[in-house]
Amino acid sequence: MEEKRTIFDYLAQMLTIFGFNTLILNIFCLIFGDSAQSLSSMFALGNRGIPVGICLQFLCVSFLITGARYLFFTDTFIKTMAIWLRTLCILASIIAIIAIFAVAFDWFPTDMWQPWAMFLLCFGLSFAGSYLVMVIKEKTENRRMEEALQRLKEKGEFSYAESKEEALKKALQWIPEGSSVAWGGSMSIAEIGLKQAICEGDYREYNRDDAKDREAKREIELATYDCDYFLTSANAISEDGVMINIDGFGNRVSAIVAGPRNVIMIIGMNKVAKDVENAMSRARNEAAPINAQRFGLDTPCSKAGTCFDCKSPDTICCQILITRFSKIPKRIKVILVNDELGF
Repeated sequence: MEEKRTIFDYLAQMLTIFGFNTLILNIFCLIFGDSAQSLSSMFALGNRGIPVGICLQFLCVSFLITGARYLFFTDTFIKTMAIWLRTLCILASIIAIIAIFAVAFDWFPTDMWQPWAMFLLCFGLSFAGSYLVMVIKEKTENRRMEEALQRLKEKGEFSYAESKEEALKKALQWIPEGSSVAWGGSMSIAEIGLKQAICEGDYREYNRDDAKDREAKREIELATYDCDYFLTSANAISEDGVMINIDGFGNRVSAIVAGPRNVIMIIGMNKVAKDVENAMSRARNEAAPINAQRFGLDTPCSKAGTCFDCKSPDTICCQILITRFSKIPKRIKVILVNDELGF
């Protein structure tokens, strides 16, 4: 199964497939274009190139193939299916898509085997080339992430968990029973089950969700600064361990800076960025718009999905915290989780 990807990852896959398709077909045009001009609409221009209409058709084919990959190689729609069966389904889908377009747009005489053989060879080469590029790209990214993870592991305040369950176990090992515990708004601590474990365990929790009014909520927020453990995450973290957090009211980032005796941060590997600049971009252009949408805020980013550097009354980018180091040794502890957590 593939890891979760964004719409932009699938757009890149589609354009990669399209690019190799058109490249290989252009090469075939140069070699066979004039001789096949009367047989196929793809070679209507002879060896002068591919018609615009054919390019658009190939773009549609690339879109459908990428959609088939999303359908069969993620668990969004199909939760349980053997890998061999998924592979068989996507190959069948590709053949069906090609056959439909070949017949519908008169790509070549469908009653002759030679054009089919040439086209399948052309498409096979382009598909293999595009797949090779994606594999190389993925391996390069994985190697970079492994190197970044190793650098973070070498810093004493960073720990690593292979799963959500392991992350929960590590976090609870750090928090003695009877401790006072509070948290900021964080989906990550909820997703690994830490929030629930604290509420159900033998701890004194300061839970803002229990507040009956704004004044009670304020009292809990003030008590948070004197708690034993503060639980939170980060909006992004660079490969060298610099963390970026963006806040609206500032209660979360202020507790990271000072107050609580210990801060435990649960961070999914989806939040790791190459450097501070990319980490800041992730926090502002990925995390902030999603949170603005989640809270139903009227900001440009909640509508467009990217940062406009606005100063809207509803903006949540009021406080931006860059955490490079903990002046108090081991006060801030980070658990990196090999999973996608939060936004």
